[in-house]
Amino acid sequence: MPNYSQENRFIAINSPLGEDVLLLKGIRLTEELGRPFVAHLELRSETSGIAFKDIIAQNVTIRINPTGFSTSGDDGGDSGGGGGGGGGGGGAASEPRYINGFIAEFEQYDVPGEGSINKYRATLVPWLWFLTRTADCKIFLNKSVKEVIQQVFDDFGFADFEFNTTGTYNTREYIVQYRETAFNFVSRLMEEVGMYYYFKHEDGKHTLMIVDSPSKHSPADGAEHIPYSPNTGSSQGFQRLWEWSPKQVFMPGKASLTDFEFKTPSTSLLKDAATVVDFSNVTKFGWFDYPGGYMVAADGETISKMRMEEFEAQHEIYKGKGDVRAIFAGAKFTLTDYNDVGETGEFVCTATSMSAQGDEFDFDSGEDEGEVFEVTISAIPATTQFRTPRTTPRPRISGPQTAIVVGKSGEEIDTDEYGRVKVHFHWHRYDTSDENSSCWVRVSHPWAGKKWGFIFLPRIGQEVIVEFLEGDPDRPIITGRVYNEECKVPYTLPDNKTMSTMKSSSSKGGEGFNEIRFEDDAGNEQIFIHAQKDMHVRVLNDKFVTVENNVHTMVKNDSLTLIENNRHTEVSNDSKEEVGNDLNLTVGGKAATEIAGSNSLTVKGDMIEVFQGDHSETTSGQLSVKADTIVLEAGTNITLKVGGSTIAIDSSSIDIQTTKFTVTTDGNTTVTASGNVAISASGTGELKASGTLTCEGTGGGTFKGATATLQGSSSATVSAPSVSIG
Repeated sequence: MPNYSQENRFIAINSPLGEDVLLLKGIRLTEELGRPFVAHLELRSETSGIAFKDIIAQNVTIRINPTGFSTSGDDGGDSGGGGGGGGGGGGAASEPRYINGFIAEFEQYDVPGEGSINKYRATLVPWLWFLTRTADCKIFLNKSVKEVIQQVFDDFGFADFEFNTTGTYNTREYIVQYRETAFNFVSRLMEEVGMYYYFKHEDGKHTLMIVDSPSKHSPADGAEHIPYSPNTGSSQGFQRLWEWSPKQVFMPGKASLTDFEFKTPSTSLLKDAATVVDFSNVTKFGWFDYPGGYMVAADGETISKMRMEEFEAQHEIYKGKGDVRAIFAGAKFTLTDYNDVGETGEFVCTATSMSAQGDEFDFDSGEDEGEVFEVTISAIPATTQFRTPRTTPRPRISGPQTAIVVGKSGEEIDTDEYGRVKVHFHWHRYDTSDENSSCWVRVSHPWAGKKWGFIFLPRIGQEVIVEFLEGDPDRPIITGRVYNEECKVPYTLPDNKTMSTMKSSSSKGGEGFNEIRFEDDAGNEQIFIHAQKDMHVRVLNDKFVTVENNVHTMVKNDSLTLIENNRHTEVSNDSKEEVGNDLNLTVGGKAATEIAGSNSLTVKGDMIEVFQGDHSETTSGQLSVKADTIVLEAGTNITLKVGGSTIAIDSSSIDIQTTKFTVTTDGNTTVTASGNVAISASGTGELKASGTLTCEGTGGGTFKGATATLQGSSSATVSAPSVSIG
């Protein structure tokens, strides 16, 4: 059974080591709104060599009795149990005050000799402190700050917290914890949005109270009204503040913020919040910052006001010192018996530094002797909106990183209307490398104009270079792409080191590509263009192409050229065109062909020419037409003309007009007419034959003239059944 007991001491500790195994000699506790408390404990024990593993990270509770000693160190008995003092109403609680926490450090010092008491020191912290012992990189998608904080606490198995807030906390697309402790992460989030916290202690537990408004502070039991009574050097018989000193600090007269939202790039997000504090010249001094951390103007108004409240919370501060045991950071109280405490005299305690010392333990007594309690507090008017100073460092990513593009399963390209993609960061251990790995990330391009510029969308599986605006992990932007072992270069290097290319890949699942390639090998320079399917070239004005050597065009299917105005083709040397099948040429107007040399046309099949108007051919030399059969057919007439001689043929006659007409044949000549035949001459007419000349008519024959002569060189015969001469 222990020789020492804490039963009658005004401070005591309860630990899992057992009753009175640890004895509390003294405690120094510091508390502050929005910060974890820490208590340094002076401990004694009859047990030497306490196993540290049995106490570190264990939950313990400190008990501080509400009354029971003189603040000057003299024995005051129980005189502090109720006294009012100046109508202050007393300053003592009826129940003990508990301070609960976990042992973060444990130390044995001044190791005693045999039979002496053992001395230990310990540090007591809240469960929130354990979050300082973990660091991680995480991404939270589509959650509010409130939801993120709750998830962090839940992930570590902590449930002793309450949100008692009045503000609205919008869902954010993207919140990143980057290389920071979970404690720093939740702390900076609360600082950014104006949340803060204090702790409510009970026997065996403590609760993190998260608030954002003065209305969420309540009085502490036994410290609703705290009297002010200057120290006289002896016990006053009640708990009070014996020191109280106000302080005011000059501050900026205005807080201004701005930011930029790419979805509304022309919208100004500049917002101002003026102070409610009335100081001379305060309006001359403003505080401006960028980026403000918001994307819409309404949020800018809220956040700029919050930044102003952060300054104003430090503007009017009160310091007090006394022996009020129940007061804690976060408690509201009314100060009484002080001449200048404003309209209400109500304050919120923002910080405390408390020291409680019991007498030293010895072998003779467990009674307290010369015990001392003292607390120093900071406070602000109860109407002042408190905001925790934003001192928690925000992680900054000073240089670029690489990441892998990810997206929906089965897709090769996953993007939104702005050309953004999603990525998997190498440091993110918790995603599944899909569309839930990150927010949409904007992509840099060489040019980005209004419906013009470059666009090359990163594809799933590609490695990209990511930078962060202002180094903020919450604001990534893709600035480049790099090859790796899985995504190799298009052509083997260094074999093709003189080759540069822009080569795409058909999607989805295609093995084709489009490409513009440059070969810069001296003597083998080349520009290569490959279109996997169609290729369209549009020139709104002139197009000039100069080829110093040959041009080869190979079309494996049809070729169509449409010219809406004139066409001019000039060939300085030969021109050759081969058509494997039909050739159809249609000219809507005139056609003129001029050939300086010969023109040869060979048609191996039939040739048909159809002229719907006149047809004229002019030849300076001879015109020769040669064929097995020639047929000239005219619907009305045909006229052959040489000089003054013509042969006119129409559908009913042939008319020959000439100065001399000669018909010469090597064989027979026959003139046959279904009707009459008349031969008429203005001069002499002669029918002459080297052989026999016969003129015969089946009906009759007539030779008529002024003089008619029938003469034969050897004989002349006139024969008929009846001959009449005369």
